[in-house]
Amino acid sequence: DGTFTHDYIGGRKYNFLFDHPIWFRNHLEKHMDDLSLLTVDRNYATFAQEVYHIGARFFPPAGYELALEKTKKQYDISFLGTYGGNIGNYLEELLQKEKKEQRLLYYWIKRMRKNLDETPEKALREVMQICGNQMSSEEYLELFEKNRDLIYAMAHSYRRKVIQELLKAGLEVHVFGTSWERCPLKKYLNLIIHNEVIGDASLEVYAQSRISLNVMTWHKDAFTERIANAMLQKSVVVSDTSKYLQENFTDGEDILLFNLRDYRRLPKRVKTLLKNPERMKDIAENGYRRAKEYHTWDKRAEQLLQVIEEDSERKYKELWDNSR
Repeated sequence: DGTFTHDYIGGRKYNFLFDHPIWFRNHLEKHMDDLSLLTVDRNYATFAQEVYHIGARFFPPAGYELALEKTKKQYDISFLGTYGGNIGNYLEELLQKEKKEQRLLYYWIKRMRKNLDETPEKALREVMQICGNQMSSEEYLELFEKNRDLIYAMAHSYRRKVIQELLKAGLEVHVFGTSWERCPLKKYLNLIIHNEVIGDASLEVYAQSRISLNVMTWHKDAFTERIANAMLQKSVVVSDTSKYLQENFTDGEDILLFNLRDYRRLPKRVKTLLKNPERMKDIAENGYRRAKEYHTWDKRAEQLLQVIEEDSERKYKELWDNSR
């Protein structure tokens, strides 16, 4: 009859979104009562509030420490992400669309490449204005949702560029999973492909890595579980930057940050770091201490209980005010 089973359960429901809210449009437009969203990116919380009118808050993921004895650092650089193709694959699909939509999406891609710190939703709105497209909010969301794969296409394209630059510089990069078997970067002999790892096995890889590479999935104001887990295994995290990382970590002290537009400079910084084991150890230790203090799942559990308490108090106050 259109009602949700969850509506028969008393209390607020919390939905942890690890991706952009546009991926969950159907779920969020027709949602259960008392729904709150927890997002990995502060921009995602804002988008959900403005577009879906749902209470949302930034609630970064975390990690946990695997109890390991002294683990040998056998990998210089590891990357525990998939190979997802590149923007070229998306451009081929783009040629199948209507001319008007082709033009709009072409300029959207161009805008995102030029403004790498900008959110995809803002870039799309800006391009629509430039192209003179007068769309309703519903039409805008339809267009965004239909072409949401572009977010991943952009992220995977830059992921490939970053890793290729490291490989071209002669650095050995260890990747995991079958997706890399179809990657053009296989031509580089210093791309070492391993079997897929999940769960505790992935934590063991972080513990065995001098450097753990992270490339955001086009999150612009976020923190990821990959960063927390790597730090908690005392691996130096090298990541493209985000507003949250800039505010909460210090480049060269507890993390190594780079801007996507400057990815060609990354190999030199990584080589310099690998030649200085003591500095690497200091950065790894600083990152570990920071993650241990602020970014474990135990900490997040405490914070979630606090969130639930605050929301309950707010709800009771609203009920009281409305009954007076």
